Order: sequence, then C-alpha cells, then structure tokens
Amino acid sequence: MKKQVDDAAKVFAESKLKFGIEEKDKHVGRKVIEKAIQDMAIQPIKHMKFGVVSGRIMVGKTESIVAALKGRKGVIKVKLSEVGVISEYTIKEKICEEVKLVDKSQFKALIEATYKILGIIPIVVIEIEKGATDPSNMKCSENFAKGCCWDNDAKCMVYIVPSDNASTDLLVPEQKPRRELIWVGPLSKEDGKKLLGKYADFKMGDTGLEAVDAAFKDRKDGGEERGYEELFKIVGLHPSDLKG
Repeated sequence: MKKQVDDAAKVFAESKLKFGIEEKDKHVGRKVIEKAIQDMAIQPIKHMKFGVVSGRIMVGKTESIVAALKGRKGVIKVKLSEVGVISEYTIKEKICEEVKLVDKSQFKALIEATYKILGIIPIVVIEIEKGATDPSNMKCSENFAKGCCWDNDAKCMVYIVPSDNASTDLLVPEQKPRRELIWVGPLSKEDGKKLLGKYADFKMGDTGLEAVDAAFKDRKDGGEERGYEELFKIVGLHPSDLKG
C-alpha cells in the first residue's frame, strides 16, 4: 500500500495547472487578484484560511488561479459537475482518481507524502460547474476545505471556485472566519485595452476595433483614448464581452 501512495504522491507533486492554447496567448495579468491567490498558499500552516474565488461566469476566475500558480508544482484541480454531493469524501475520491490512487481511504497519507516530496503544501482547486452550485455542494466543499486548511487534517491549501457569483449566497455563514473571499470583477480600463489589443478582430455589431479607433482618432475631444472610453461605456469591461 505504501508504494501505491508514494507513486500517487509523485504524480501529485509533478502536477501543475496550465493555460489552454488560446488562454496562454490572450491572457492579461490581473496583479492584485493573482497576488491575493498566491498569498493564500504561503500562510502559516496552523489554522490556514481556505480561498473562495468568486465572480461572474467567464470573468476569469480559473484563469487568474492558473496565472497566480503558474509553474507551481503540486496543484490538482477537480470538478463538481453534478448536484447533490453529500459528503466531502466524494471530493477526496476525485483527488485520488486524478493521481490514480485506487484506495481512496489513503487520502490523508497521499497529502502527507506529497507534502514530504514538495517541501511545501500541496494545493487543491475545486471547480463547481454551472448547474452544480447547490447548497450541498457548497457545504461539502467548505467542510472539506476547513478540514484540510483550518483543522490541518490533511495539510493542503484549497481554493473553491463557484461558477458564478450568485453561489456566494450559498456559503456557510459559520465558515466565514476560516475562509478568504477573493473577488474577480470586471477588468480595469487599462487591462481592457490590453485585452482588446490581443483581439484585433473584435467587432461590436459590424464595427471593428480599428474602425472605432479611426472614428475617434482625429477628434479634438480625446482622440483614440476617447474611442476606448465610448467603447467601454457600450460594451462594458467583462472579459468575455471584449473577446468579440
């Protein structure tokens, strides 16, 4: 059994989060959010808070986590895609499956062995997909995170990523002292401009980004900068709306 745990721990220790092909080329860093995520993983181990990374659908929550933990070994992501998870053991099972550990009862041993290899705490990211954000899933995710982080039952950092910000209404009030809510909101105007620069084919109806620039370029009341201002007033600063 020890060999199975050790082999699974080696897999866990080498696991990293990676951008998809498009995300890698189009990512715009959001330094404040990414630093908040990074800081969660370097807390003193005793009574660690767990993280809840919240925001609108497609605002860039998982992308921010990937960017924040880029290159960091010992990171496993699991997904809850169905309603009705009634025990945190389900989450432990999913983590064990990711590293091919057959005996799911060895979860704690897996985390300890991974910690020993890394010399730093492993990280678990729980994505709660759209349609799976019910009270039982949120409660079980928080109970799991509390056990790992605050209680140190299995020492690892846990980030919970609900699909949309409405899910924060389902957070357990009693867990508030043990969690850190990291809000991922719309882009700043500066970051919005950077993102648009990566999407030269952006269109708002039949109007492309270049056409918007040209329309304002020779105006005396702000020029190109005014063009962006007007565009953001109409389209907003949600990342998915700026990707055309």
